[in-house]
Amino acid sequence: MIGDSITHHWGGEPSGDGKNTGSGSWEKLFGPHAATNMGFGFDYVDNAYYRVQNGELDGISPRVIIVLLGTNNLGHRKDTPQACADNIRAFVRLVRRKCPSSKILLLGILPREEKKLAPLIRETNKMISGLADGNSVFFANPGEEFLGEDGVSPKPGLLEDGLHPSARGYDILGKSLSVLLKKMDDKYGKLPAPR
Repeated sequence: MIGDSITHHWGGEPSGDGKNTGSGSWEKLFGPHAATNMGFGFDYVDNAYYRVQNGELDGISPRVIIVLLGTNNLGHRKDTPQACADNIRAFVRLVRRKCPSSKILLLGILPREEKKLAPLIRETNKMISGLADGNSVFFANPGEEFLGEDGVSPKPGLLEDGLHPSARGYDILGKSLSVLLKKMDDKYGKLPAPR
């Protein structure tokens, strides 16, 4: 799983900063499988691109690569939705070149408490959803399950600090991914047996 601090704080290995807020849901989802958390705090899409370009995926061929990136591009660096989507498009192409037999599950950017970012997140997610080809690249937007009745604000208690999911938020994310990965299993065959 490749991402920023949202991924890093979820759980799994490597760990070490003590912020594995969602470790319970990570274990439920990935525990019986070989999974690596490649999330790094404060990363933009281009930081992840640099890591992959310089060997992060070299010599491996994961069955599924889950990508959750872009929130820092919109929220911190103030990229436009088009610039953020273009960066994600370039990243997905690079991952496809590095791991041509892997399936990519691209996740939409999760909602944040900053309401002014809601339309930017929605627009970016709409653009990147077009990267899905139903064969090697798949798109899902589990962040929709975070939204309250107004369709803009996250439900109370799902974000710790306005950005990072709480344990409840990670539980929702894990359950959503479990359904998505099962659909991919049904279409392409089961994950390898647990080690």
